[in-house]
Parts: sequence; structure tokens; C-alpha cells
Amino acid sequence: MIKIKIYRCKQPSDINFDAIKEFLSLDRKDKLKENIKPYNFGEFISELFLKYILIKEYSLDSNFQLAHNKYGKPKLKNKNLFFNISHSGVWIVCAVDSIPIGIDIEEMSYVDCSIAKKFLHIDEYYYIFDCKEKRKQIESFYSMWTLKESYVKEIGVGLSHRLNLFKVIKLINGKWIINDKGNIHHLKQYRFAPKYIMSVCTTRNKFPNTISLITFNQIEDFIKHQ
Repeated sequence: MIKIKIYRCKQPSDINFDAIKEFLSLDRKDKLKENIKPYNFGEFISELFLKYILIKEYSLDSNFQLAHNKYGKPKLKNKNLFFNISHSGVWIVCAVDSIPIGIDIEEMSYVDCSIAKKFLHIDEYYYIFDCKEKRKQIESFYSMWTLKESYVKEIGVGLSHRLNLFKVIKLINGKWIINDKGNIHHLKQYRFAPKYIMSVCTTRNKFPNTISLITFNQIEDFIKHQ
């Protein structure tokens, strides 16, 4: 059985699209005709990042095919290999496993935490405001948000599943779970960069302690030799 692996890649401040465009999907190539701004780089790098991981790390053919469920979650055709990808700010992350997995990363910026009362479970709202310091409230909000989003991404429904209809449970040992009608989903959080928080969710309670760094230079070099 494949072990969970998590990868991260930092978005460069500039990209030579001429050098990498042949490795992009037709949809992405069409988007290159538009005026691409640095804050839009994430979707292009995410595709290259995923291809690098699946081909280089898992020896998939470069012509691998994806299928999408009705909520848009991608899955490899005819392969018992699952992945999920997320990006925020300058970081892109990807989790891979032999069973469904979800991942979410968020850059923590100012947020009015009172919106938690509308979008999160009421117990999570109280958890956030149990902190008196505003900075801690914001961190707790993003903690809850990434945990819950990694779960809905794992089960493949995304934000079509209302986040206030279920709650994240923090155990005495500090670990997080979600009990979905008797099915236990385990969650783990990572803080590998200042002002960022990342959560991973799976039914397997064995998470890696480290996150593999893949540089954009590695991806560019890989593309050159394809």
C-alpha cells in the first residue's frame, strides 16, 4: 500500500510561459492568450506541479487521463492512486495516497471571525471566540476552515457540502477527527511557513511528519527533458 506523501512548491515571481506551455492542457494554453498576472500563476503551476509528481514520483505515463465526479473533483482513470491539490498565496500543496485524501492550505489574512457563526458549526464558533486575542481568533478560524475543507475535498463534494452541518472534534491527545455517520476521518495540520496553515484529511490515521519540497526549477528542468 502506498504511504501518504505530501508535497509543496513555492510559486515563482515570474514564469517563462513559452518554456512550459507545451506541457499544459489545452484549456490552460487557451488561457495563456489572456493577460496573465502573477496572482493567476497558481492554477498553471498547480497543473505542472501535479504532472511532475505523478510522472516523476509515481512513474505514470505522461498521457495519463483524469476523470471528474459531478462536483468536479479529479481522479486518475483506471488507477488506484488518489491525489488532491490546493494553493493559496505563494504556496501550492499536493497530497497523494492509495485511498481518497483531501488537502487545503490558506494564507492567513484578516478575516471577520463573526462569519464563523454562519458558515461553521456553532461549537466551532465558540471554539474560535474562546480566544480573547484577535490574532488567535483569526488563527483558530483558519484552523477550523482548513480542517473542514480538507474533509469535504477528501469525500469529493467540495463546498457544496455545508460546513455548518458537521463539526471537527479535537481529542484529548490533540488530534482532530470527523465522525461521519460512524466513519472516522482523521485530520492533521501543518505549519511549514509563516502565516500559512495546511490541513490534510483521510480515513487513515498515519500521516507523514515531513513535507517534500519541489522547486519550480526542478519542474522546469523536468519539462525540458520530456
